[in-house]
Amino acid sequence: MAGLIFGGALATHAKGAPPLPTGAVDNLSIQLTVTTPGTITPPYHGVVVSNTVTSTINTKTIISAIGGGLGVTFSPAAQLLITNSLSYTTNSYTKTVGKKTTTTTVIIGTSGRAEVVVQDRAAITPAPGYFSFTNTSVAVTSSTTETNIQVTTEETTYSVATVSFSSPSLAFTLQGFDTAKVTYPRATSGIYVANTIHSVTSASGTVSLTPSGGTAKSGVCQGTITTTFSKLE
Repeated sequence: MAGLIFGGALATHAKGAPPLPTGAVDNLSIQLTVTTPGTITPPYHGVVVSNTVTSTINTKTIISAIGGGLGVTFSPAAQLLITNSLSYTTNSYTKTVGKKTTTTTVIIGTSGRAEVVVQDRAAITPAPGYFSFTNTSVAVTSSTTETNIQVTTEETTYSVATVSFSSPSLAFTLQGFDTAKVTYPRATSGIYVANTIHSVTSASGTVSLTPSGGTAKSGVCQGTITTTFSKLE
């Protein structure tokens, strides 16, 4: 879900300078309210009463469901993360003012493969195949681009997104309003990170809960799914 873009400008990548990051990490946060069928009372004077049960699904619930599917028991300190690989291209442009000509080299990095992982202290456990994220509408974007260096410095994109999660004990499919905004946390002197963070709000859809040794129970859910920038590595 991260859609991360890394961009920056510097005269040169000087000898002895810190190496460029190879990846970026985002936190993935989930908060949903779930409504499922409750109990049904036996008929009494011709009246049958049924109710509903409200519960929550949060990030810790998702981590536990992934652990159950992988056969791993995670500690309460475990975090749900998205790791993004970074690759780089180099652009150069020349500017002449009077009799002076200067050439600036711009290093631009873009995100590649994104992967959901669970980090439990020093241990990192990949969780492939549990999540899917797709934009299912026209995307509406506002942006500012420095055309001479081919870097988008400001960008916000609005769309409708579908987010799905599937594990043996828990599955849901939600559709909501996605705001994808580019932010620029500084990495090192002269290098800037353009990191896209997502906020899927007004998300709603269906859910299936299957307790251990029990029967699957279907219901509906609503809430938010967000990402926030964590670190470069």
